[in-house]
Amino acid sequence: LAPLSLNSSLAERADYITKLSFNDRVIIEKLYVINGESEKGALGLSGIKNLDNSGMLFTYKDARQVRFWMKDMSINLDIIWLGCNGQILGWQLDAK
Repeated sequence: LAPLSLNSSLAERADYITKLSFNDRVIIEKLYVINGESEKGALGLSGIKNLDNSGMLFTYKDARQVRFWMKDMSINLDIIWLGCNGQILGWQLDAK
């Protein structure tokens, strides 16, 4: 496997890709799911220029408080924090 870099695609960074739907309506066409504790998780969305109706979901083995940094980000993000049961715990819109 090639090492990850800022030039890596979202698909290369993801552990798997799915859709996010609600009431049979697609909310996010491509949801890139990634282990937040991995090298891929550390790279996250760094260097990505456009999400095109896609997003990234960071997963963790155990419940914990996490922090995100925006190194090498060129786009603003909407961030949603979810609990283990899927409950929305908080959000940040248009994070710079």
